[in-house]
Amino acid sequence: MANVTDFVVNFFDWSLKTDSFESDVAIGTAVVQIVSNNPRRVALHISNTGPTQITFSRLNTLTLTTGKFLQPGGDFDLYWYNELREIEATWFAIGGGLNGSLHLREVMFV
Repeated sequence: MANVTDFVVNFFDWSLKTDSFESDVAIGTAVVQIVSNNPRRVALHISNTGPTQITFSRLNTLTLTTGKFLQPGGDFDLYWYNELREIEATWFAIGGGLNGSLHLREVMFV
């Protein structure tokens, strides 16, 4: 077996196809939802493309000091084999100032 695709084909006896979807989300000083719950998500790539620090979390009660910090230009990746149920959860973000933005790429089973 060379990779995960081969494992899935051998284990389930068919291939599971994926596709990726990209989006940009404006982030300000109020909490916003960046992705909704999706049990078909297998990877989530988050890039801070704005000029301000952004904090993100699964909790909608997050503040700038509670959650995962992402500096301008920073990237964060979540994968199904590391995060298990966390990858499918709803995620929220808040920015340290105006004009914040995140670029998201979600990989999902189709």
